[in-house]
Order: sequence, then structure tokens, then C-alpha cells
Amino acid sequence: MSKQNSYAEADALREHFLKSYTRCKRVSKYTNHQCPFKIAEQDKTDKRKWQISLDVRDTQDLPVILVIHGVPTDQNLLMFACKLVKEIVVKNEHATFVFHLQPNDTQIIRDLAAKIRSVLTAKWRWQSNKIAKALDDLADYLDQF
Repeated sequence: MSKQNSYAEADALREHFLKSYTRCKRVSKYTNHQCPFKIAEQDKTDKRKWQISLDVRDTQDLPVILVIHGVPTDQNLLMFACKLVKEIVVKNEHATFVFHLQPNDTQIIRDLAAKIRSVLTAKWRWQSNKIAKALDDLADYLDQF
């Protein structure tokens, strides 16, 4: 694929996301200092801050950057993610994951959702379920592209 084609595909993917998602108000150090798309985040009922964002780079090599911030984690999730992530920041029982993916890597996103859903913690179960649901929805949306 030529550089011109990768720009066109990236623009088309961004347009696809603009149909259903808004941009975050702030830039992210993980997404080349651009305002990524807000996939999901905490609401007023949540007791802990979390967010899922995604950005699309103008490149052929892994153009989708998926950032999951504040996800409850366990050893199984960390072992699964270590094989795939560009960066992991662990803080107590939560972590931030930065994935570099292709738009058609929806099975990886679904597997990640399943691993997050299986994190066994009574205190953060609600958060794991919300994050996993948002990732399943994201995979479905990417399948439409």
C-alpha cells in the first residue's frame, strides 16, 4: 500500500469514527499528541476514573492506537496484554494499556474484553464490566468499517 493510500484509509477510518464518537477535549501523550476519539469513560456514578480512547495514525504499520486507562487488572490480564501492548503502566490494582493495532484486529479487542471481564475483584467488578462492554461495542463498530 502506498503512502497516499494509507492516508486515504486513515481518513476514511477517522470519518467512520466521527459518525458515532466524539473527540476527547485533551491531547494524549500516547496518541502522537492528537485529541483521540473518546470510546468510553467514567460517569457520575463511578468512583474511579477510567477511560478508553482511540486514535488513527497516518501509517500502514499498526495505525490504530487504543488506550485503556484505569482498568482493574490481575496476573492473567497482564500476561495476555504483555504479548500485545506497546506500553503498560501499572498502579496498584489498576493499569493503563496502550495497544497499536490494525483496524481488523477486532478479535484481539474481543479477547481483551473477555480477559478484563474475568478479572476477579469484588471492589471493581462494575468497572471491569463497563470497560469490557465498551470494548465489545468498539469491536462491533470496527467490524462495520
